[in-house]
Amino acid sequence: MKQLYFLLFLTLSLSACKSTYRPRYYEMVLFKEKSMDLEIKMDDQPVHEALRNDTLTYVTISTATADSILIYNYGNKNILKSTDPQISLLTWGQKARNSHKKLYFYQNNKITDSLSVSFHPQNEVRINKDSYYLNAAYYKYLVETVSGQNNIFNLADLLKDKLGDYPIELEMLYKMRYGRVENPAPMILRAEIRIGNKHHDDVAGSVFKVDYTYDADHKVRKVSKINKNDLEATPEFEKTWIKKQGNFDVYTINRYSDNFQNTDTVYRDELGQKDSTKTEWLQLAINKTSTSVCYPVFRKIQLLPDFVIKATEMKNYLHF
Repeated sequence: MKQLYFLLFLTLSLSACKSTYRPRYYEMVLFKEKSMDLEIKMDDQPVHEALRNDTLTYVTISTATADSILIYNYGNKNILKSTDPQISLLTWGQKARNSHKKLYFYQNNKITDSLSVSFHPQNEVRINKDSYYLNAAYYKYLVETVSGQNNIFNLADLLKDKLGDYPIELEMLYKMRYGRVENPAPMILRAEIRIGNKHHDDVAGSVFKVDYTYDADHKVRKVSKINKNDLEATPEFEKTWIKKQGNFDVYTINRYSDNFQNTDTVYRDELGQKDSTKTEWLQLAINKTSTSVCYPVFRKIQLLPDFVIKATEMKNYLHF
């Protein structure tokens, strides 16, 4: 833990030296969501003992410009009683150029993952070996906020469709974005996603082409991800706008592989990013099906005078 303290001190000190105009505060977001199984079957027979009903809790603490973020993952534990949440630190490598940098993911004082992020002509943003081609307004916005200001939240927004092999911490950050002001027209036009061979690093994986379709109001209507070598095959990922229901846009997201099929029905709040999801999952090899729901139940933002590190210190600010 002492190494983590030193790393945080070094990161925050360097950030302060680079940008003395930054506000001297830190933001804490407490987020709770309900994850509940509705049904699980094996060979069409109900398995009641496997049903789960969890309340999951996450806390993020970030600098004012979100160039360093701590994530406390309490899982299903009581946040007021638990003293050992899983703690992740996301921070940038200090030697990277603004247009070509690396985001590091730490757990237990060790680097667990990283993302290379670079900006190129023709409005291309590269994440590792994946390429995202954007409209001019969105590209300019990310150049200013990610390349210029190192904003990790805005990088997570770019990757929210989970098209590539990215760390799960980014999905947690996307959930924390509810209620924030976003770029008014964030449009990915197309992408090329390279999925490596999971068993052999020296064997080339698959390259997928991803096409985005929008309506006149910049609302995503359809996203399709399909292997470039087999354009007639079923898409591996497909997101489709279905209807408007009250304040929610309803999407279906279908994912396919050799081993599973799953369909998410997503209810996206047009007033923010408070998503509720119903998931239907089929594991083909063992003929297992499940239906579950996940929805937010609580969210609170609080400004802190210090970048809190210890879970015991953080509890001093948890007034809810």
